[in-house]
Amino acid sequence: MFSLDSKISEFPLVVVDLETSGAYPIGDDICELAAIRYENGKIVDDYQSLVKPRRPMSDKIIKIHGISNEMVENSPTIDEVIGNMHEKIKDAIFVAHHAPFDLGFTAYDFEKAGLELPSMPALCSSLLSRALFPESKNHRLQTLVHFFGLEKGTAHRALDDAKACLEVTKHCIEKLGDPSLKMLLAAQTKKLNWKDFSIEQIRRRPEHQYLVNAIEKELDVFFDYKKGNGIDAGRPMRPLGIVRNPDGDYVQGHCLRDNKTKRFYLNKITSVYEAKT
Repeated sequence: MFSLDSKISEFPLVVVDLETSGAYPIGDDICELAAIRYENGKIVDDYQSLVKPRRPMSDKIIKIHGISNEMVENSPTIDEVIGNMHEKIKDAIFVAHHAPFDLGFTAYDFEKAGLELPSMPALCSSLLSRALFPESKNHRLQTLVHFFGLEKGTAHRALDDAKACLEVTKHCIEKLGDPSLKMLLAAQTKKLNWKDFSIEQIRRRPEHQYLVNAIEKELDVFFDYKKGNGIDAGRPMRPLGIVRNPDGDYVQGHCLRDNKTKRFYLNKITSVYEAKT
């Protein structure tokens, strides 16, 4: 039976890394995914696949991960691989570096495919390393690879980054001895539960549902936004994606009034409606 008081060594871990076509779930897509299953002190399975996104990727994004549009041209779509990913993750502790990013993309694709979100909590190797190894100059994954003297793989490729994330996580676990899951969750300071990354929950409010639909259909909108003691009404925006975040959910969008990309917190949006053409 699942218990937070159980030792982390009693749980299977599935360490995940994603490469994406952009930074924001709903508007952007997974273009590569990898998962490593770690049980009883050893890797028992790994999985990697390139994924063809809905739209061609920009040169800016390709420069980050090195995955070209030609590389993914004949790859499966997310609909073809997400079920396999769900099967590997559903009964395990999900682990990722900057886990909220990976949870946001994965949760959206799980729900879009009609797959239930896992019930187990998630761990973030970035948050854990910040708490347990503050002497590292920063807590980017490649910095930690150097800090711990790990084998260098290809940065920003999903399987190599997942392997590095696993090794960083193992160092964090070892720092705490043989900790319980509760101890690790306390060390990372932020609760990371799958339900808190659900887009279906966001859809329950009509104004947020309108935003989700607009992102999926690449439509501009007007919205009313709480600002100070009043409402900034009729603000025009091209919404790019919704980020569910422990510090506050927000829509990232290009403000057509200021001609800047900004974040707008969902709890301050009072209504969303069709942009007039």
